[in-house]
Amino acid sequence: MKILKIELQNINSLKCESPIVIDFEHSRFEDVGLFAITGPTGAGKTTLLDAITIALYRKVPRFEKSGFTGKLEDAVSYGAATALARVTMEVRNERYEAHWDIRTATNNGRQLNKPVETVRLKNLSTGKILAETKTGCDEKIVEITRLNYEQFLRSVLLAQGEFAAFLSARNAEKGLLLQQIAGDEIYRKIGETLKNRISVERKQLEQIKSRINTDDLLSREVTEQLEAEKVRLAKNSEELNDELKKTEELLKWYEQRNKLQLQKQKIENERNTLELEKTQHAADFYLLERHESAEPLQPTLIEVLRLEKEIEIKKNRIAEIEKVLEELETKLTQAQREVKNCKLRTAEHELSARQWQPKLEKVKELDTQISSHLKNIEEKRTRKEEINRTLLQLKKEEEAKNKELAEQKLLLEQYEKYLQNNPNIPAFEKQLGRWNSQLTQRQSNLQRLTELKKDIAESRKNITENTSGIEKTGKSLKSEQEKLDLLVEDIKILENFLKKNNVEELFRENNKLTEQKTFIAELITFSENHCELTKKQQEDTKIIAGLRQKTDELSGQLQSIQKDIETATLLVTDAETLYEKDRYIVSLEAERKKLKKGEPCALCGSTEHPLVEKYAETEISDSKKRLEERKTQLVILQNQQIRLDNELTEHRTAHRLAETQFNKTNETLEKVTRQFTEKKPDFGINEKTAMTAALNETEKKQQETSALMTEIQNCLKRKDEKSVLTKSIDEMITGLQKEQIRLSTANQAIEKHMEECIKTGTEIKSRNEELEQILTKELSESGFQLPETDRTASFIRELENKVTTYNDTAKKRSDAESKTSQINIELNNILRITLEKSKEAETTEAEISGLQKALSVDTESRNAILAAEISTDNKRLQLQNAIDLSKQEEENAAKQLDELQVVKTSLDGEKKSLRNQHSEQTAELCERETALGDMIGKSNFADRNELLASLLTDEQKTRILKIRNGINERTISLSSFEKENNLEMENHEKELMPALSENETGVRIHSLNGQKEELQKKLGEIAEKFRKDAEIKARNVRVVEEITLQEKVCLKWTTLMSILGGSQDAFNTYVQRLTLRNLIDLANLHLYKLNPRYSLQLNPQYKSGEELNFKLVDHYQAGETRPVDTMSGGEKFLISLSLALGLSDLASQNVTIGSLFIDEGFGTLDSNTLETVISTLETLKSQGKMIGIISHVDSLKERIPVQIQVLKKSNGVSTVTIS
Repeated sequence: MKILKIELQNINSLKCESPIVIDFEHSRFEDVGLFAITGPTGAGKTTLLDAITIALYRKVPRFEKSGFTGKLEDAVSYGAATALARVTMEVRNERYEAHWDIRTATNNGRQLNKPVETVRLKNLSTGKILAETKTGCDEKIVEITRLNYEQFLRSVLLAQGEFAAFLSARNAEKGLLLQQIAGDEIYRKIGETLKNRISVERKQLEQIKSRINTDDLLSREVTEQLEAEKVRLAKNSEELNDELKKTEELLKWYEQRNKLQLQKQKIENERNTLELEKTQHAADFYLLERHESAEPLQPTLIEVLRLEKEIEIKKNRIAEIEKVLEELETKLTQAQREVKNCKLRTAEHELSARQWQPKLEKVKELDTQISSHLKNIEEKRTRKEEINRTLLQLKKEEEAKNKELAEQKLLLEQYEKYLQNNPNIPAFEKQLGRWNSQLTQRQSNLQRLTELKKDIAESRKNITENTSGIEKTGKSLKSEQEKLDLLVEDIKILENFLKKNNVEELFRENNKLTEQKTFIAELITFSENHCELTKKQQEDTKIIAGLRQKTDELSGQLQSIQKDIETATLLVTDAETLYEKDRYIVSLEAERKKLKKGEPCALCGSTEHPLVEKYAETEISDSKKRLEERKTQLVILQNQQIRLDNELTEHRTAHRLAETQFNKTNETLEKVTRQFTEKKPDFGINEKTAMTAALNETEKKQQETSALMTEIQNCLKRKDEKSVLTKSIDEMITGLQKEQIRLSTANQAIEKHMEECIKTGTEIKSRNEELEQILTKELSESGFQLPETDRTASFIRELENKVTTYNDTAKKRSDAESKTSQINIELNNILRITLEKSKEAETTEAEISGLQKALSVDTESRNAILAAEISTDNKRLQLQNAIDLSKQEEENAAKQLDELQVVKTSLDGEKKSLRNQHSEQTAELCERETALGDMIGKSNFADRNELLASLLTDEQKTRILKIRNGINERTISLSSFEKENNLEMENHEKELMPALSENETGVRIHSLNGQKEELQKKLGEIAEKFRKDAEIKARNVRVVEEITLQEKVCLKWTTLMSILGGSQDAFNTYVQRLTLRNLIDLANLHLYKLNPRYSLQLNPQYKSGEELNFKLVDHYQAGETRPVDTMSGGEKFLISLSLALGLSDLASQNVTIGSLFIDEGFGTLDSNTLETVISTLETLKSQGKMIGIISHVDSLKERIPVQIQVLKKSNGVSTVTIS
């Protein structure tokens, strides 16, 4: 947004006959980024800025800051009847004009009761008026500029002076000043409103509670205690659940160990099952081995069988082909004969078509002539009908025109008669406008006289009411004064009571007793803890002794079991050796059966076989049974070892835990004793009774002190309430006194107004009588009488209607004369056209007769050659169809002959190919059979039939392979599963060192479940108390609901107050500090350009009341910081200017500001700093900004070439010049 032009007239001291114009687009402001508005103090420099805000927002900033409640008419120059302010601006490449003007008096100098304001907002780029109402202009200004009034003040009219005051203000005043500058006072109002709302809601809650006996309900404290107990029990339950979960996990560990041992036994059983299945499927596996031996010969065998089959198929196919070829010879002869006959028929049809060709050409020529005759006849007949219709239409038009001519002549006679009867109307037409004005003025005067009479009557009524109000106010004033005296006396009595009782001493005494009470309570806690720890230490000593004894017993049992296991292991090894030997002997049974007496052994070559009879009866069942019994005994011993080992580990772990717990208990006991001793008490650690008595005595004293403090607090509260009431009554008395003065002043003003109304009425009555005399004379000269006042409008309308009627009649007469002449001309034209059309109709009839004769001759010639119903195209089509049909038959016959020849050729080729293939495959079969015979000779098969019999089908092979692969896979899987199970057992044993045995774990779980049930029982008791409370509330459900709802409302507002900082000003202070932080960030950007030596820093650490303090960082002194209070005047100006520029950036948001104005502050700068500031401000020109400086510093006149000078005159009026 950029200001392009300012126009003003009669604003404050700038009174003038014609508007003052400051055009920033003039050549004097070309390439100027900085200009000065100079003049002496009070000349009206700031009035130029007032004109901008008046034109845009109809507000004056100075009025609002000073608290002045004046209106815009107060800004009008003294003695001036009108004033205006107009601003031309550019926003986003569009030009707009905002206009405001006001009229406070009439042309004769009489002041208006209500000044007349005019506003307008116009788009100069399009010429369109956007708004002409105050509300419309306000909305459009904000929409176009994106700045409301407050944002405009902070963005365009820089608050440098206000920031200078902010820097020098005390801590308590800074918040209010920043609030006024940055416009965040809404947040303070939020805090105040919130506090008042909380007070109202709490009073409402107390009123609702008074309607019910709240003793029957659980108090908030009891409810909170029960809730706390419920939470504590829930926490204990959670801890108990955790311990129960851990114990259950230990039980699961034992279950998993048993499961792994069971899996180990299952693996052994599965291995035995696999061995049995291998024996059952031995025959199938033998067949599969035979098939696998024959499988290398299978491709050759299959190829031989395939060749034999294909040779037989080709032999049969050759016989079929020879039979088909004999049939084809007969069909070929018939087809050749049919082709010849078709060619003869085609030649005959083509000869007939050539003979008809000349005849068809003649017929076509005759058809063309016949069509032409028919077309011409039709056209002539159509033309004749059109002529007849035209003649008929002309006759109708002639009749209509004659009728219209008669009507126009009748109207002419009527118009002439009216004009002759009203010859005087043109004479008074010229005076009608003046009569209208005078009659309207007369009516307005009479209405004004009526209003004045009503105004005088209303004024007399107001005087009577004000007099009555003064009397009533006097009585109220006396009554309130008496109440005030009584309250002052009560406050004195309360103050005397408070003087006798020192509140601060009571508070100190109460705090001392509280500390003493806490001290004794801590001593009692230490004593109780010492007693409990001593008992626990004794119990732990007994537990440790018992665990040590049990551990020794288990160690002895374990050593004994280990010796038994070593013996059992040796016995199992011996049994396995015997069992393997028996198995080997039995496995040689098949070879022993082959042995014959006197013949050599296949294994050793011996001819003598002495052990055949000895081992014939050998059985392995006894050795196997003995081995299994010893293994079972060994497993039993190993399980006993594992159980004893686990129990020993559990007891050793429990022993270590017990010793650790004993040491912790001992340390805690020593710590409690040491803490008790450090308190330096007057009691021994076991003197709990004496400590309890001292605690009760202290509580009694504290209760007495608290009761006295409560009474004092009540007195203070009553005193505050009466003080507030006193202040309220005092304010009311002041208000009543002001009301009396206001009513008296109002009566004086009303009496003065009545005198003015009477005087004005007399003047209006006199002027009205003179006007009526003039009107009566002029109206009578024209034949009219002066109408009554209420008939003024209707009388004027009657005169206007007469003039209008007369003028309309004269115009109608002229129109009728013109229309009559036009009708006569049209009638003559109709007669001429009728004669021409009649002659044309006779000529057309003669032409039609000649065409009909020629048509008859041509039709007879055509029918003699070709019947009328047959066209030349149809005849040609018949001839051509006969030729096409013959040719098609010929093509079909030739095509059939070709197809038969193709089939014969194909079969001949196939026959030759099959003979060749038969010879080749016969030779190949001989080679394959020879190769197959060689392969069978080298194999274990006797001939081709045995080889074929050894091959399995795919289903048989797949089935046996599936069984064998399944057994192999299960064997591998079993081995893998065995390894995994062994590894899992090893890891499982390492995973946990159980502190309890499996049986003890079950007992512990049962115990924990019992404790859990006890906790659930206590939680149920608490729930029952809440249920009874709810039952009591149900009897007073409506009141309780109201209490609950109101408590939620109170909680909502108190929570909000807590979130906002706990006091009515905390949120406001937080927002102010946040605003100041953003403002400092933006100000540092401008301060760096003004003087890179300095920057601003908000205090990161602050006390209450110092939230808005910040420091100046001196970068030339190694970043040293110093308070703002130590700055020089020039430094404060630079800081305040940078803050003002930052506020402009902050307030303008995303709006580009092209015009800035800075009011005063340059007088505190030295020459060097002033030069730097002006140079920096001039650089803002590169950002498209134009800056105006308002100042009376003389040095600015030399430094800034373009100046707007405001000069005072002797009569209090100033003038504006641009140099």
